[in-house]
Amino acid sequence: MVNIALERVSCCPACGGSESEFWAFAYDRLHQTTAQKFEYSRCHACSSLFQSLRPAQDDVWQCYPAEYGPHGKQNTSKTWSRLPKL
Repeated sequence: MVNIALERVSCCPACGGSESEFWAFAYDRLHQTTAQKFEYSRCHACSSLFQSLRPAQDDVWQCYPAEYGPHGKQNTSKTWSRLPKL
């Protein structure tokens, strides 16, 4: 398992609201690529749940096994090492 860089999201991605409260935490139980804890928050303005402590964009790819999706061994013509920058 690897340690990845994390980033805190301070605004709701649905409405842009800046007030939220901790809702729950979770671990990567599906792929088990990291033992790090991720957090979810609920927005006060729209009640959306969002991942408020998440992998940094440059490290998201490390959350998936090599066989997963576009950077998998079966897709040798299109190998991506990370998500595109937004």
